[in-house]
Amino acid sequence: MNKVVKILKAYLTNDEIIDDLNADDLIIFKEQSLLQYLYTVFKDKKYKAYYLSSFVIQQKFISIQSELTILFNTNEIPHFYVKGSVLYKLFPDIALRSRGDIDVFVAKDKIPQVMKLLKNNGYILDESDCMHHLGYNKNNLSIEVHFSLFDDYADNPYLKVFNDPFSLAVVCDKYLYELKKEYHFVYCICHFANHLKLGAGIRYILDFYYMLINWNLDYELIHKLINELQLNLLYENILNCIYILTCKKLDDFPIKNIDFMLDYLVNSGIHGNGKNNDIQNKIFTQKRNKVKYILARLFMTNKAYRLSKYPKLGLHFYTYPLCFIHHTFYLLTHKLIKFFKLIFKRKNKEDEQLYKRLGI
Repeated sequence: MNKVVKILKAYLTNDEIIDDLNADDLIIFKEQSLLQYLYTVFKDKKYKAYYLSSFVIQQKFISIQSELTILFNTNEIPHFYVKGSVLYKLFPDIALRSRGDIDVFVAKDKIPQVMKLLKNNGYILDESDCMHHLGYNKNNLSIEVHFSLFDDYADNPYLKVFNDPFSLAVVCDKYLYELKKEYHFVYCICHFANHLKLGAGIRYILDFYYMLINWNLDYELIHKLINELQLNLLYENILNCIYILTCKKLDDFPIKNIDFMLDYLVNSGIHGNGKNNDIQNKIFTQKRNKVKYILARLFMTNKAYRLSKYPKLGLHFYTYPLCFIHHTFYLLTHKLIKFFKLIFKRKNKEDEQLYKRLGI
């Protein structure tokens, strides 16, 4: 059992641990965004700065998130938060659930208004080019404004369930919604599946654990959704990882050796930044249908994506040719090499076998 798993297990089961950490261990904990756990587990002052830093950053995120809610409510913009922006509340200590950004979903037809509103309130649009969200920065914090929960191309399997997110949400406060818990849980599994090939840290397993023990979930609905999305094996693997870390069997699943998955999560790091993760050889194999993804990207079939790129021109259908010409030149000058890699990248049989075992 590697040290990350051992220390998380000690934290979750209230066991004592005497293992000492070296410089390489600290690098791995940093890659996993888990440094703050060291102070909680070891109670050693030399780790206290990690905990305090995480706590301060979390407070800054909470402040910006509150500001966004007030801004969107005042301007009648339907929105809800996902992932860490919600899940940090489930942890025993808010400092333990680190996050790198705020993830907020807004109605697609509000994109031009949102872009203008954020610009006027000091939010700086970054250089990211994504088919399902806009990136912003304020006070050195990142904000992702999602207009789709996943890349919107023809046969993206996850959009079968999440094509109309507001129909899966309930009103909380004026124009602030909350994604129903079962759908948030399954969305997080889909998001986890999307990131596994790039690298997804063990922190995700903690997220699933705290969702399962804190939310009164409808397991029948979860099983139905998981089956529809063909993520049954991944769900079983997640539950087995939780069992190893907590000695708790949540839901009904066959117990099996899951060390390979825990090792993969630790070695890959959050979003593939682990030192042992060969991310460059994997990053272009993640799309399930390359041709449809490329066509969707080239022709900007997702209107919200088109509006995010061209908030003024994109409003009128007769300006589409101008948008298309400009976007084509942009892709040729900025994305051509990546597209070639996406098209011609050969599948690695060992990776494919691993992904199959992971359940993706």
